[in-house]
Amino acid sequence: MFGSKASVKDTGRESISTSDHMTNKEDIRSSEGGSEYTGIQDAHFEESFNRMKKAAGVSDIDEVVHRFETQEETANHLQELQSRAEKEIRDLGNIKDKLESEWEQVKFMGQEDNHELQEADDKFQQRNKLLAGIREGLDALLHKLYFNELNQTVDIFEKKLAMEDEEFVPIGLLSDPDEILEDEKDKKEDVDSGPEEDEVPTRNYLKRQANLIVEAKSRSKRGNRRR
Repeated sequence: MFGSKASVKDTGRESISTSDHMTNKEDIRSSEGGSEYTGIQDAHFEESFNRMKKAAGVSDIDEVVHRFETQEETANHLQELQSRAEKEIRDLGNIKDKLESEWEQVKFMGQEDNHELQEADDKFQQRNKLLAGIREGLDALLHKLYFNELNQTVDIFEKKLAMEDEEFVPIGLLSDPDEILEDEKDKKEDVDSGPEEDEVPTRNYLKRQANLIVEAKSRSKRGNRRR
């Protein structure tokens, strides 16, 4: 980008030497009265040197050389920074590629996990439906059994109340069948005054039957004594 230090110094010195030489030459020409010298080249070199000093922002040739040397060092430093930045960009690019690869793997694994979770959720929903059906069936069965048993209990209770209202007493509890003596007259009265076939005997009817049995026994005892 810039020339070497020696070349810059040489260039400055040559410019100064040229200027000094031109001055001496002008003096010589003036003093000797030689060939005619044009001021065009002198003005050209003077303008070039002024531009160089103006560009460097200095007035001395040594300062010009130092300024160019400093710019060269700055350029080298910037070049080094550029190399580091390019290396960091390449490293960051590699890290980016690695992260993208890992992200793809994680995303794929996440999709597999989501699929497994969906399957597990479907199985869970199916089992819940099955359990709900079983629960409904058990509730219906218990409801049916409970009300059937309740209805049977109510029927038995109603029958018991009906029996108590009719003062029902079983025939077999009154006396032993071997002790009952019947004659033709009692049988006839029993048949005539007895309840109908499908009717339940009442307490009054049973009392009458007991009285007839007692009277029959008394007659039998009196007959035996006479003999």
